[in-house]
Amino acid sequence: MNEEFKGRGLFVFSDPGGAKPILSLIKLKKLKNYKVFSDRNYSFYSDFGINVQRCTLHEVDKILETNKPDYVYTGTSYTSLIEKEFLFKAKKKKITTCSFIDHYTRYNERFLFKGDYVYPDKVFLTDEKA
Repeated sequence: MNEEFKGRGLFVFSDPGGAKPILSLIKLKKLKNYKVFSDRNYSFYSDFGINVQRCTLHEVDKILETNKPDYVYTGTSYTSLIEKEFLFKAKKKKITTCSFIDHYTRYNERFLFKGDYVYPDKVFLTDEKA
């Protein structure tokens, strides 16, 4: 799985179902060259010792241009658009994309964006059943 994390990484999530596994992944893999963004703030961020920067949909282009990531790794909150916006814009820029699906429901809806589907290059699931 380490091949997914070569170069500069950008991690994006919105709800706790994506936030906690992604922050855990960064910590467990001891990643060094990354930035983390979310459209929400949670008190548990401090439990991981990882800086999570707040952002809005309007900042996605600027964040991608400024950080020039080699990959973008997102959660899949179906109640938020921030992850889909990052996926959509990253794919347009030919940046490798990965997503983590944290729940067994509404798989396709998690990738429905502006009337079309935007799927990442790789999808990670919670277990074999998923």
